[in-house]
Amino acid sequence: MPLDIPSATIYAAIIGGSSAAVVGGFFNIWHSYQIRKSEERRHMRELAVKIASENWKYIYDRNKDAWVDIDSLSVFIINAMSLVACVDGNLKTPDRIRAHLRKGFADADIAQELFEERKKQKMTPKPK
Repeated sequence: MPLDIPSATIYAAIIGGSSAAVVGGFFNIWHSYQIRKSEERRHMRELAVKIASENWKYIYDRNKDAWVDIDSLSVFIINAMSLVACVDGNLKTPDRIRAHLRKGFADADIAQELFEERKKQKMTPKPK
């Protein structure tokens, strides 16, 4: 049974519209998944910065009168980011957690070294 032209046009429109809806729906689902993951990462970063700043402030307020060398806030933030990433759940095995924390602590050590260098440069008097 051959199709007449009006029926073929209707079938083509139905198939084209259905396939466009399926493809559009797939990309919409993928986009919302990416947005959700992005929001989770942003929330984790905000949490790490909040934890680090509150911890740094507590230590600073506690040792305000004593002459204690307090690490820079950036070191606290780097350490908190490493710890929050471990709690996030993406690192499944203990070996991956150890490797991630080693890298985070090495980054914090580098940040502390640069902080100390900068502090020494600011403390030394400038030649006139």
